[in-house]
Amino acid sequence: MFTFIPNNLPPQITSEMKSNSTEEKFNKLLFDGMKKNLYLHWALSQGMWNMQASSLFDLVNNKMSQYSLEGVVSNIRCPTLICEAENDLSYAGQPKKLFDALLCPKTYVLYTKEDAAEEHCHEGACHLLNQRTFDWLDETLNLSNIKGSY
Repeated sequence: MFTFIPNNLPPQITSEMKSNSTEEKFNKLLFDGMKKNLYLHWALSQGMWNMQASSLFDLVNNKMSQYSLEGVVSNIRCPTLICEAENDLSYAGQPKKLFDALLCPKTYVLYTKEDAAEEHCHEGACHLLNQRTFDWLDETLNLSNIKGSY
């Protein structure tokens, strides 16, 4: 649950990521994959830059492994809004897994093709995302009952 491994990686790469591969073999496999897959090239390059990783192996096995909600999701107590894009190629299903694991008050919103918001980060539908998020905040925080609110 809540893994870094994106859903759309080639099976050879995901199995290697889960094995006890040598750093050299792992880096070569991912580097070769990056040459063939533009998304993989972007995602791993961006990840290395963001996480200041020294290698692909370092990124996946050290840096990204620090970012998991495994074992801590039950500590979340505040009301939580979980949004998922139905065509999210990177992390399909992970928002729903998080929603199901939460014990706090929670709301799940699935953005669909009909919303024109079905892609990762709801690209192209910022107004809809903002409207639904602010509506949720208004309802959740009961802002309309505060004197002087909009």
